[in-house]
Amino acid sequence: MLHADHFCCCCCACVCAYRLALQKARQAKGLSQAELGKLINQPQKLIQDYESGKAVPVGQIINLLNRKLETVLPKIPKAKKVNLDDN
Repeated sequence: MLHADHFCCCCCACVCAYRLALQKARQAKGLSQAELGKLINQPQKLIQDYESGKAVPVGQIINLLNRKLETVLPKIPKAKKVNLDDN
Protein backbone atom coordinates (compact mmCIF):
# COMPACT_ATOMS: atom_id res chain seq x y z
CA MET A 1 0.00 0.00 0.00
CA LEU A 2 1.22 3.52 -0.79
CA HIS A 3 1.45 6.03 2.02
CA ALA A 4 0.63 9.72 2.31
CA ASP A 5 2.94 12.52 1.23
CA HIS A 6 3.69 11.21 -2.25
CA PHE A 7 4.11 13.84 -4.93
CA CYS A 8 3.05 13.90 -8.54
CA CYS A 9 3.63 16.44 -11.28
CA CYS A 10 0.39 17.95 -12.47
CA CYS A 11 1.65 18.42 -15.99
CA CYS A 12 4.36 16.24 -17.54
CA ALA A 13 3.83 18.06 -20.83
CA CYS A 14 5.02 21.27 -19.16
CA VAL A 15 8.28 19.60 -18.13
CA CYS A 16 8.72 18.31 -21.69
CA ALA A 17 8.12 21.79 -23.12
CA TYR A 18 10.59 23.26 -20.62
CA ARG A 19 13.39 20.84 -21.38
CA LEU A 20 13.04 21.34 -25.13
CA ALA A 21 12.92 25.12 -24.73
CA LEU A 22 16.03 25.02 -22.54
CA GLN A 23 17.92 22.98 -25.11
CA LYS A 24 16.86 25.28 -27.97
CA ALA A 25 17.77 28.43 -26.02
CA ARG A 26 21.19 26.99 -25.10
CA GLN A 27 21.90 25.98 -28.68
CA ALA A 28 20.70 29.37 -30.00
CA LYS A 29 23.37 31.00 -27.80
CA GLY A 30 25.96 28.59 -29.20
CA LEU A 31 26.65 27.10 -25.77
CA SER A 32 27.50 23.53 -24.87
CA GLN A 33 25.93 21.98 -21.78
CA ALA A 34 29.29 22.36 -20.03
CA GLU A 35 29.52 26.06 -20.94
CA LEU A 36 26.00 26.75 -19.70
CA GLY A 37 26.78 24.85 -16.52
CA LYS A 38 29.81 27.07 -15.92
CA LEU A 39 27.71 30.20 -16.50
CA ILE A 40 25.32 29.19 -13.73
CA ASN A 41 27.90 27.45 -11.51
CA GLN A 42 26.35 24.01 -11.95
CA PRO A 43 27.82 20.77 -13.33
CA GLN A 44 27.30 19.81 -16.98
CA LYS A 45 25.53 16.65 -15.79
CA LEU A 46 22.79 18.75 -14.19
CA ILE A 47 22.18 20.63 -17.45
CA GLN A 48 22.04 17.27 -19.21
CA ASP A 49 19.52 16.04 -16.63
CA TYR A 50 17.36 19.16 -17.10
CA GLU A 51 17.37 18.68 -20.87
CA SER A 52 16.55 14.98 -20.62
CA GLY A 53 13.77 15.51 -18.08
CA LYS A 54 15.57 13.51 -15.37
CA ALA A 55 15.72 16.63 -13.18
CA VAL A 56 13.55 19.71 -12.87
CA PRO A 57 15.18 23.02 -11.94
CA VAL A 58 13.93 25.02 -8.96
CA GLY A 59 12.76 28.62 -9.28
CA GLN A 60 16.12 30.19 -8.44
CA ILE A 61 17.89 28.14 -11.13
CA ILE A 62 15.11 28.83 -13.64
CA ASN A 63 15.54 32.57 -13.07
CA LEU A 64 19.31 32.26 -13.49
CA LEU A 65 18.90 30.26 -16.72
CA ASN A 66 16.48 32.90 -18.05
CA ARG A 67 18.98 35.67 -17.34
CA LYS A 68 22.04 33.88 -18.75
CA LEU A 69 20.18 32.69 -21.85
CA GLU A 70 18.42 36.06 -22.23
CA THR A 71 15.03 34.41 -22.66
CA VAL A 72 11.92 33.46 -20.76
CA LEU A 73 11.62 29.70 -20.53
CA PRO A 74 8.18 28.12 -20.01
CA LYS A 75 6.95 27.88 -16.43
CA ILE A 76 6.96 24.52 -14.72
CA PRO A 77 4.01 23.99 -12.37
CA LYS A 78 4.92 23.03 -8.81
CA ALA A 79 4.34 19.41 -7.90
CA LYS A 80 1.12 18.96 -6.01
CA LYS A 81 1.11 17.06 -2.75
CA VAL A 82 -1.22 14.10 -3.00
CA ASN A 83 -2.53 12.23 0.03
CA LEU A 84 -2.95 8.67 -1.20
CA ASP A 85 -4.53 7.55 2.09
CA ASP A 86 -7.73 9.54 1.41
CA ASN A 87 -10.41 7.20 0.09
